[in-house]
Amino acid sequence: MVHRPPDFVCIGEQRCGTTWLYQALRRHPDVRLPPVKSIGFFTRQSDLPAVAHMLAGEAPGEARKMRRVLRTKIRSFDQLSWFARYYFDHRGDDWYRGLFAKAGDRLTGEFCHRYAQATPAQLAAMRSSFPDLKLVFLIRDPIDRAWSGLCRYLARTGRVIGTDWELSDFRSALTAASAIQKSKYASTIRALRSEFPEEQIQIGYLEELKDDAAQFLAGISHWLGIPPLAEELLPPPTQSRTSSYSMPEAVEKWLAQELVTDISDACQLLGSPISAKWVERAERLGV
Repeated sequence: MVHRPPDFVCIGEQRCGTTWLYQALRRHPDVRLPPVKSIGFFTRQSDLPAVAHMLAGEAPGEARKMRRVLRTKIRSFDQLSWFARYYFDHRGDDWYRGLFAKAGDRLTGEFCHRYAQATPAQLAAMRSSFPDLKLVFLIRDPIDRAWSGLCRYLARTGRVIGTDWELSDFRSALTAASAIQKSKYASTIRALRSEFPEEQIQIGYLEELKDDAAQFLAGISHWLGIPPLAEELLPPPTQSRTSSYSMPEAVEKWLAQELVTDISDACQLLGSPISAKWVERAERLGV
């Protein structure tokens, strides 16, 4: 079996359409993705096997993932072999390449929103080991992304927004969810461009995905070098399963005040009409 590097990595951002894109590319006949959506190789704690971190109590999320894998994903010897490598082998560049070996001549890659918060050293290692890697960075209006991130955090932690919540309660929850930090795109864009040529970075907008999913995917497919996916194979429209709360006006205004500087900075870097609308909204609300 020939080990091979991934062709692309979708680095997030969380709550910006990455799951929809993952599902769409999984349906594409010219793409083969590994069994695990988010491998997290470039932000790993060490080269030790994943199971070593689990036994040390350092990776509760991986332990839950492994239990789910054992219940639902192993249906053949090939799958057993892949997951054995994934959990029990030391994790270096060769290990990472081996996870994509089954793709053959088809396009392959991974989706990991943690890479959007990667350090300069981690991005430099990514570029050094895989110089031809293409990066997909999906984003949306930062105010809406922050709110959606909060709703996801509340759903995952079993919390609910109380009728007595004040602005200070929302601010605390938004901070705990890292919702504001993950909505600041400017530093990520600069970090990516400092390590990778701009032609290897594709920035996509959730607003475009919601407006015309087929056209959105066709644009990314063309950039990746594969034909468009047949429209009858497209996943259902993206719908949030966790943003069940409406954003209070006071929270929207506070988020605008917190994010307006970074939104303006990101708009300067992006130069797109969509990001210009983000600025208009933030400035209007932040007054």
